[in-house]
Amino acid sequence: KKSTNSDRKNPFWIWNIMTACITLLIFLPTIALASELNGLFPSPSPADDQGPTERQVQGGRYANIGKDLTHSWNPPHRRILGWLAHFNPRLKHRSLSRGLAGGGESSFDGKMADELKHSNSLPATMRCVTVKGYGKIDDMVGFSERWPVPEPGKGEMLIKVLACSLAPGDIRNLRGDCDYFGPKCPYIPGGDVCGVVLKLPTSSSSCSSLSKFKEGDVVVAMFHFRPQGGLADYALVKTAHSAKIVLKAPSSSRNKSNGFLSACEAAAIPSSALAAMLAAKSSVRKGDRVLVLGGGGGVGSHLLQFLKNYGASHVAVTAAASPSSAEAKRLVGLGADDVIDYRRENWWEWKPNNNQNQFDMVVDLVGSYESWRRAAKRGGVLKTGWKGGRYLTFTGDERYMQIHSLMGLYSFLGKMVSRALFTRIFWPFYPKWTHFMDTDPTNGNLDELVRLAAAGEFRPVLDRRSPYKFKLSEVKKAMKLQESYHAKGKVVIRIAN
Repeated sequence: KKSTNSDRKNPFWIWNIMTACITLLIFLPTIALASELNGLFPSPSPADDQGPTERQVQGGRYANIGKDLTHSWNPPHRRILGWLAHFNPRLKHRSLSRGLAGGGESSFDGKMADELKHSNSLPATMRCVTVKGYGKIDDMVGFSERWPVPEPGKGEMLIKVLACSLAPGDIRNLRGDCDYFGPKCPYIPGGDVCGVVLKLPTSSSSCSSLSKFKEGDVVVAMFHFRPQGGLADYALVKTAHSAKIVLKAPSSSRNKSNGFLSACEAAAIPSSALAAMLAAKSSVRKGDRVLVLGGGGGVGSHLLQFLKNYGASHVAVTAAASPSSAEAKRLVGLGADDVIDYRRENWWEWKPNNNQNQFDMVVDLVGSYESWRRAAKRGGVLKTGWKGGRYLTFTGDERYMQIHSLMGLYSFLGKMVSRALFTRIFWPFYPKWTHFMDTDPTNGNLDELVRLAAAGEFRPVLDRRSPYKFKLSEVKKAMKLQESYHAKGKVVIRIAN
């Protein structure tokens, strides 16, 4: 049938094609981003906090546990990822216990490294903390004495864990706040670790990132995608997310001149201190006046040390601390010029003695839409974009992001992108809003952080109650402290001496 003039003039077929293209451009990158955020779409499985039986381990059923999640179920999401993997190799080989990586420089001082380095045999099972399902800490966290020791794959190495630090992601995973792409249960929590290299993959000679490591090296490692696998005697870490480090002998006192750290201090370095360094490095301008909301925790305690180093002229911080308290003195010692006790005064109405109450940048480590609304109020504590005002948040509008479906993921990303675009379009009237998500340990970032720590440029900050012992009751206490949002530094569990 010949088309009429009216058909040729009808533009709707063009809009149909454009709509289809736009849908693909939005949908496929979102799937890829979700996979990069948290190692995507594991299927739920029956919980067993005791781990596999000896018969199952010997029979080989769990010999490669965590190496490939596609053995049990292959949903449409995973088939899409399989297709995308042809274009992005990083989407391949999603692992259950591949949640780690780290960094440092030099080898362990003591007998332990030599013993481990020359040990030709490893036990078949290990001790570890387990999470059998999403829920409360007391109900879901357990302890196993016979979890299978994992085998390193491509780009990984097996370490003997000395210490492991907790992160907000541990609580997010445990509570199921992002169960749409959360870890498959049962799993081992904990991400940032310090440990001794025991085993490299047999193909290490063909992988350039492995050439800088050898058996017996002590490394710090940051988790990959989500904190997982660290609270155990042995763990897999990605070599690209690792760095060698020098440890001091347990009996020696801290000496800034040689830069030696304890294993617990080293485990506190990777994610929180790395995020703090990268945020200060990329966002602070010379002469900036900076206000940090909630600066006493794991990220804030390290951020305060970096702000002045990267050009800030004045730093104020909010905390539950009166001016004469020990906590206020601690924050001042870390780099704060003013400590605002949020229990007694409103930070958005705060005016220092010189009455220069407008800041160039606000860093939100608490997570609240009200904080953004109050900071963005014209004539308030934060300058507009016209005058260089910026609002940097690590958490968005909520302390723990909630993603339970694909629509929830779209809502989270849409809110983040739309607000960032809005404040850049109307930058003369609003401060520029940015959701900071850069914690990339590659490209020498983690190595640089370790060098700064070794040189005494900054010091890892542990909560005064750390380190906790490696037993179930102590681990639960540590997790509850992390969940409370009132830790004064990093929460660390010592796995081995």
